[in-house]
Amino acid sequence: MTTTPTTLLVLADPAEAQLKMLDRFRASINIVTSQNPEHFAQNAPAADAILVWSAGRDLVQKVWAMAPRVRWIHSRAA
Repeated sequence: MTTTPTTLLVLADPAEAQLKMLDRFRASINIVTSQNPEHFAQNAPAADAILVWSAGRDLVQKVWAMAPRVRWIHSRAA
């Protein structure tokens, strides 16, 4: 049985230095980082979670609409 890796959409500027802390998870999690909703289009339908690192309401709403399987949205501010 083949399992699909967890997909995490990170709403942030990929150049943000603090995002390096996510690198240790990349072997087991498909992590997609962007501030552009079009960059999420391919992975959003299979996404399990969204991490709102630094994004406005508009981006969150657009990505959320593309991600019907998401079970968890987390905000860095939380």
